[in-house]
Amino acid sequence: MVTPFGNYISGKTLPHRLDPRVKLVCTAMIFSAVLIIGKWIGLIPIAGISLVFCLISEQTLAQFVRDAISLSFLYIVTVALHSVLTPGDPLFSIAMGISVTVEGLEKGVFFAFKIVCLAILAGLILRTTHHAEWAKAIEDLLPERGKLGRFAVMFGLTIRFFPMILEEANRIRLAQIGRGLESGGNLIKRVRNLIPVTLPLLAASFRKADIISYNMQARGFRIDASRSRHKQTKFTSEDIITGLIVIATIILSFYLLFISA
Repeated sequence: MVTPFGNYISGKTLPHRLDPRVKLVCTAMIFSAVLIIGKWIGLIPIAGISLVFCLISEQTLAQFVRDAISLSFLYIVTVALHSVLTPGDPLFSIAMGISVTVEGLEKGVFFAFKIVCLAILAGLILRTTHHAEWAKAIEDLLPERGKLGRFAVMFGLTIRFFPMILEEANRIRLAQIGRGLESGGNLIKRVRNLIPVTLPLLAASFRKADIISYNMQARGFRIDASRSRHKQTKFTSEDIITGLIVIATIILSFYLLFISA
């Protein structure tokens, strides 16, 4: 299964066995903590637990390297902007009075490292969790009735629909290349070459969405109705222990941040 960071890999390691609700909540907490923390010392515990999860997932180092370099342009932009926009001691001058400061360079590297951590962790979670599990986790965490219930159903359908769009886009791209579409060239030519792929993709996406809608109506699906599930998920001791470890790690990160202030 194709994900934004690679292929979904099925396995029996701890990251695969965890309940998707636990993975969703823990990921949200870790991401929020990484975005809030503003010093290196606060990132050490989170980086450590992320490294442990990467090691026990039994995935190759090349996969995590690809996750990290996939956002290389964002790292360059982050370091460049912080280097010239953060006031401080000038390191060297570029032009027109614009200087790269030491404080800006350090801040840019720090924020780039935070993005690297998020990219690697996101790649790990996406490869160890099937898209249907994400949809089910959202539906289980949110109530079935009301506006949140409608959002849960909408989000679940979107997640399940996303791999179909990727597969359709790849099929259309290969079909257009077989008809003589060139994939290279300058930026303007590449943008122009997107039109023969984008328009059929939009038409196919709308057609598939109509089919799904008709099928749901034919089966009497109602958003506000109580529904049973074919497979009921239960929390295990691994889920509880992992959740407590993640919470303790985040608390430790903020404690180290507090004592270093």
